Amino acid sequence: MRERTLFTSLQCIVHADELEAAELLALELCLRDGGATLLDDAASGSSSATHIVCHPRAYHSLMAQRNERFVALVRPEWVFRTFLMQRLLPVDRFSANPALFFSSLAIAAGSIEKDPRKVIHGLIAHFGGQIVDQKQVYAGATHILSSDESSESANAVEEPEHQQLLQLRFKKGDVSKGIESWRVWLSDRPTGPPFTLPSCVVAYMGQCAGLAKQYHVTYSWIEDCVRRHSRVPEGPFACNTSGSSSKAAKRKPVGWKTRPELHLEDLNLSKCSQVYQLARVELGTDLSIVRKLPPEKLTSMESSLSGAIVLLAQHIAPLLKEKISEVLKTVKAKVANVPLGDSYKEIVSKVVANASFVVCRYCGGFEYDEALRQGKRVVSIYWVLAGLTPDSKSTSFTEAIERPVRSFGGIVEMQYFVITLSGFTSRTSPSREEMQVAIHATGACMLPVLSRTHSTHLICSEASGEKYKRALSWRFENILSHEVRGIPWIFACLSQWQHVAEETFRFNAVKPKTLPIVREDENEPEQEVADKTTLTPGSKRSKRAAKSGQGRFDVDGILTELDSVPTPTDKKSPANPKSATPAVAAKTAAKTTPAGAKEVACTLFDTPTMTSKRRTRKKDDDEPMPETSVAVEKPGTTKTNAQFGDKDPPLVISISSGSEPNASGTLEAASASPVTKAPVRGKTSSAKGAAAKKKRKGADTEESMAVASKASSGSVTKKRKKETAASESIEAAPPAKSEFLFLLTGSREQAAVHESIISTLGASVSQSGRKFDSKCTHIICSELKRTEKFVAGCASGKWILKPSFLEASSAAGRFVDEAAHEWGALPGDKEFMDPRIWPEAPANWRKERAAGQPGAFTGWRFFIHSKCLPPSDMCERIVIAGGGAVLPLAKAVDFATVAKESTPEAPVVALLPADVSTRDTWLKKLKAQKIECLNASFLIDYITKQRTPAIQRTDYSV
Repeated sequence: MRERTLFTSLQCIVHADELEAAELLALELCLRDGGATLLDDAASGSSSATHIVCHPRAYHSLMAQRNERFVALVRPEWVFRTFLMQRLLPVDRFSANPALFFSSLAIAAGSIEKDPRKVIHGLIAHFGGQIVDQKQVYAGATHILSSDESSESANAVEEPEHQQLLQLRFKKGDVSKGIESWRVWLSDRPTGPPFTLPSCVVAYMGQCAGLAKQYHVTYSWIEDCVRRHSRVPEGPFACNTSGSSSKAAKRKPVGWKTRPELHLEDLNLSKCSQVYQLARVELGTDLSIVRKLPPEKLTSMESSLSGAIVLLAQHIAPLLKEKISEVLKTVKAKVANVPLGDSYKEIVSKVVANASFVVCRYCGGFEYDEALRQGKRVVSIYWVLAGLTPDSKSTSFTEAIERPVRSFGGIVEMQYFVITLSGFTSRTSPSREEMQVAIHATGACMLPVLSRTHSTHLICSEASGEKYKRALSWRFENILSHEVRGIPWIFACLSQWQHVAEETFRFNAVKPKTLPIVREDENEPEQEVADKTTLTPGSKRSKRAAKSGQGRFDVDGILTELDSVPTPTDKKSPANPKSATPAVAAKTAAKTTPAGAKEVACTLFDTPTMTSKRRTRKKDDDEPMPETSVAVEKPGTTKTNAQFGDKDPPLVISISSGSEPNASGTLEAASASPVTKAPVRGKTSSAKGAAAKKKRKGADTEESMAVASKASSGSVTKKRKKETAASESIEAAPPAKSEFLFLLTGSREQAAVHESIISTLGASVSQSGRKFDSKCTHIICSELKRTEKFVAGCASGKWILKPSFLEASSAAGRFVDEAAHEWGALPGDKEFMDPRIWPEAPANWRKERAAGQPGAFTGWRFFIHSKCLPPSDMCERIVIAGGGAVLPLAKAVDFATVAKESTPEAPVVALLPADVSTRDTWLKKLKAQKIECLNASFLIDYITKQRTPAIQRTDYSV
């Protein structure tokens, strides 16, 4: 049933610029049909308009008016979508600001890890989109994101019912005729029954509202939009779906005359409206800066503001004004909020005369001008929300936020900045909350986690911490100290209301260095690879992000990047100036590299970096590693013309980029300059290289091998090690190969750091992706959730460890004892665990399996329904990890015989979804043979919940 009072409280202006004639008339008719009062476009400067509907290209012409008082500047989609859903939608998600390019879109992030989800949600909200976080309303989303490799989220969502109705084929002339009939009806019967809308008009409005099609795209679409600062076409990023959405794309639209009339209730847009009903109002809006003030601040405010008259400016958004009023009333201040009307200015003048101060968001509006004229104090909304008072101690933060910002909207140059904080807490000065308020005031986006692709600035309280080290390894351009000579960068931007250059605020951790000229081949002229290099990671990140198939939030092959940029190195990391033995092995192996493979020289970092290939490190006990790198060297090349003077040659990482899975990388030293040292001639024979390699493997106890530098013979003898120390080079044995196989969880960025530590210590990392690997020995979890890896790991008795295990091992140079780092070993672990997990579960199952006890499901046999939740393949891997067996649920199975073999110690059970229909064929067959049918959640609870009292299968009967 149509609501004729849907827009009754609104006084709207439809700004005609950039709108088509049919769209303009349809907007006006929607508003009139819903009871809105339409004002002439010439009255946009008056105080009566509450909403202005405009095209994004006309937005900037209305900004000056918005600076004076609050008026909602919305896109046409807001009107159409509100009318079709018959529910008044929030205006903040439909802003006409072209910088908010996700405005009017409702985007579901799909299946994604916790940290990348924070990045995606932060970007969607900041750039005006609506986050769809509840799977039950995915059908109401305009976009559903999926990974590059698959589109599980897309296939899991059926085509919304309304799409077929809104995809009716029509001609513009048909729409114009239908809209004209609607206009005549409203003119003749303004209070009569609602006009029966032609289906072509409904389809036209649905398409203008963005409801006619649901897009299933990869995460790369989000990246490209953010990179280009606009909404890009979804076509190149579409997922290859196999479900109903794929069928809908192939279906040809039918003509509107097959169904000439359409009632709005036939569209069934309930899922679309629930997207906004279930959403958190404060997420990504101005309310995100509202914090609950501590008691001590409220007490201070009350002592200073009790009984004071405070006037709120009309340009503050209604919801935000309501929150500010609540804060002031809590401390017993008298809040004055003068409504617009004929006597508005006269009343404001009188209130300002008696007010203690006036609260404004912008330097604009009649309240602001009148306060300046009367010499009254004007403070910003941030000043109030931070719990400050006239008696508060003056700091750089209070000075920056006390005055209202210059104008409506953020600082133009900073609206696309994506800022992450490091090291700030509630106890630091400035605090994390103060930094967040300042960032919000500038209009920049703030992400809680550091994203390699999207973060543009990292502001650190000090030059340390995980984010700081990670940014160094990524060669971030803007790693900023939060202040220089007492002036914080973000506060300086806010105070000056412009983008302040970052140069003086950058940490000087990375300095440009001159790189050597490397001879690519003895018979070719010298090629200059790079004379000088400066840090330009912003452009490099953009280029990397533009490449299809590359990761978005991960650390993709830091050691295989071709940018030879010098980075800080660990002074304790020794270098090998002349040893040729390991290099020979690498060069010999390179001769057999398949066609197309490349060897690249990569920069070493002082922080762990990801590589999926193993590498051998060379150490020297005497001399430090030089802070430089060498460019590409062709296979077989043994000489370079790099002139280092008295400095040691740099290390080169030689990594094959071919497709061989067992390809490995080694570190080798560049040849010393002939001016300062005698040349070192390495072995060139492949037979000798193979023999040397075999000898190294068999002599793990030998710590070093001397290599003679005599140009004529090149013979190796241990005696020469003692006699000619000046021309020797010592090769440290590579880390002893460990039998440990690690399974990693968490974000790709975390996994990259962890993998580099594991590889350095000589162990391996499983490449099973999201699936459990039964061959693993240890599982590293940043937090404990009931995931497949954790549950299956518990069931099979693996070590479930915290990241602190790898940190301690890295510091010790070897793998330390696991017990102190096992999940559940400390009382504080509960804070980072799913409350449904028994803290002692990991240790309990591990100890049982280590003691030779049978697995959790040893002797059990399971039938698994295809529609189980968790998915059937996940259930199967958990069952097998616990020692159980899986029986195929197929017609060929003799259920009667299997049922007879069931015993209390070795039961035969079936796992089914909780909401399985009683008419389900398999349920009937299993029940007929009295096979125990359980809710699939039993499998997870049996492993993760406390075992006393014992879990009863009867509690899970289906």
